[in-house]
Amino acid sequence: MTQGGWRHDTCPSGIRAWLFLALLSAGGCGSGSNGDAVSTAASVRIGGDPYRIEIVGADSYPNFLSLESLNDSGTMVGEGAGIDPMGVLIDAKGSEPIPGLALTAYGISNNGWIVGLGSDCFSGGLPIATHSYLWDRRTGERQRLRAPGSAITRVLGCERDSTIVYDVSVLGIAVGEFTDASGTRRGFSGPVDDLHAVEPPLGAGVTASGLRAINQAGDLAGEAVDAGGARHAIVIRDGNWRRIEVPGALWSEARDISDTGVVVGSFGDVLGKVRGFVWRNARLDVVEIAGALETRLNGLNRAGTMVGAVRIAEPPGQTGSRQRGLVLSPVDSASATSAGEEPL
Repeated sequence: MTQGGWRHDTCPSGIRAWLFLALLSAGGCGSGSNGDAVSTAASVRIGGDPYRIEIVGADSYPNFLSLESLNDSGTMVGEGAGIDPMGVLIDAKGSEPIPGLALTAYGISNNGWIVGLGSDCFSGGLPIATHSYLWDRRTGERQRLRAPGSAITRVLGCERDSTIVYDVSVLGIAVGEFTDASGTRRGFSGPVDDLHAVEPPLGAGVTASGLRAINQAGDLAGEAVDAGGARHAIVIRDGNWRRIEVPGALWSEARDISDTGVVVGSFGDVLGKVRGFVWRNARLDVVEIAGALETRLNGLNRAGTMVGAVRIAEPPGQTGSRQRGLVLSPVDSASATSAGEEPL
């Protein structure tokens, strides 16, 4: 990735820590011995603009890697797993685990606040997700976050708070979801010390909701569940809900919203195929990386860079698949500007 300075121009013999594979460059390595080649093209077009494809593999997290969010400086957070899952942070200096038994990192703000799920309980020697946290990377301070009314359950002998915080703004406004005492999933937003539920509008037929992102203007993105149990990607501006129509989707969810209203997310169809989408100016573009079993988009920043994950089949002779991080970077500044300046 250009802003991170990680670039390889040779064919790797195996998956290296935080290697941005050169397999996707022109005249790349083909299928390669590491099984991470998913496209012979150097880029994918989204709304007519070219984006460079970069697949992130890490031998420190051989089983699983998903990039969940990035800020405007290009610092990324997500979840990686070797044996146990852990929250990870990637910046220009390299990678590091989120301290304090963080099992995943879902969001990062421009001032270095990181939110995700953490653990303070073990079962069978493995950490169990028990609560949401906010970690200030600048000061090292950490606090536990809980939405009022969030149900507490027991999982493998551990008390688990149902609050999940997915994003936080530089103003300290957090968003996420929790399950209440009736078993209903409810989206919430508010200052980190005063989280409150975001109620669906009357007559909208919404039975459950979850919020995934907030921008500096206070616009929200997430999902709403209808009376039939179908999940729909939504955006909320000035208290008004709008459903993002994704043709052919069995389910959809909005995962991030930029300061100018560009939304990224994912959806699945009746055949079980999962793909990403970009929604801007009421136009929806489907994003699918050639050769990947799944493509998910989870976050974007002001430069137009997007992050997510792809699921890739194991090399010939092996069974199964693995999830790798995905970075899509605008090829030129003109496309970056157009990706970040269209209104909601």
